[in-house]
Amino acid sequence: LIEHYFIKEEIYFSDLKYPNFEQHKIEHNSFINRIIQFQKDVENKKPDLCLEIYKYLEIWFDEHILKYDKEAVEYLRNSGIS
Repeated sequence: LIEHYFIKEEIYFSDLKYPNFEQHKIEHNSFINRIIQFQKDVENKKPDLCLEIYKYLEIWFDEHILKYDKEAVEYLRNSGIS
């Protein structure tokens, strides 16, 4: 499900010539790969996994959503897109 959201966002950014599109896409791929690893870790009953997931998501929120996504929204607004 998250992959579909990321794909839609990436198509949108690509169509609008967002200058940091490639970095944004790299971040999305990294997130997907990390979630896949977390799924494997759950299956393998990795200890302290909940804390690890929490810390990862906290960093993702701070760095991706509050940085990359905010930057993208500002670009779109400055481009006249609301």
